[in-house]
Amino acid sequence: MYRFYHQPLADCALSDTIELDRDQARHALKALRLEIGAEVELFDGRGHIATGHLVDANARKPLAVIEVGEVTYTPPVKPNVTIATAIPKGPLADQMVVQLSQLGVDRLVPLRTQRSIVEPNPARLVRFSRTVIESAKQSRRAHAMQVEATTSLEVVLEEVHPVRLIAHGGATGPVQGLAFELHRAASALVLVGPEGGFTDDEVVMAERAACRRWRLGPHILRIETAAVAAAAVVRYLAST
Repeated sequence: MYRFYHQPLADCALSDTIELDRDQARHALKALRLEIGAEVELFDGRGHIATGHLVDANARKPLAVIEVGEVTYTPPVKPNVTIATAIPKGPLADQMVVQLSQLGVDRLVPLRTQRSIVEPNPARLVRFSRTVIESAKQSRRAHAMQVEATTSLEVVLEEVHPVRLIAHGGATGPVQGLAFELHRAASALVLVGPEGGFTDDEVVMAERAACRRWRLGPHILRIETAAVAAAAVVRYLAST
């Protein structure tokens, strides 16, 4: 069943009709060539999913009207995972966003550090958010990853998270009991630094905020590799 994004769905009732936005309608009618009566699935990125079918269409406008069927709600997966990371250069950042979304990260916070090189402008953040929606369509996520504004390390460390990790090559071993903690935690924060890593002062600041050093492997990782590896391990440990 083809899947389309529409917000909001929480207040939709059986037999209500909704009109897809132009991008979604164009995809439905020009790329997929759906016809009247086609069954579809709608999601709003906030846990609500609805079945429906196409009742009106005009590919020239483009216009696609969906009659809504049953609306259900899927609760978010626990823990809520925040990846606060420096942003890599060029298309690597877009690839990272897609992969973090597919892996079930709840919040992506572009991180401003002392050695940061890339700070995405508002237009790029909007593009990241659009990428997230397309990724959620493909991976069938009910809750779309939220892309936050660029935030300093100091501000991120003020957030409350029961599990707090900082990716650091100087860690001497695995974080003991991490899987057990993730099972019990409502949220988890993982910090990933820029090229060249966090400064010594930033590491001390993070450790004073109860972050523990976490080494993701024996080698030095690129920003996007570290962020994606961290997300995959956290989700895996939380589900085992």
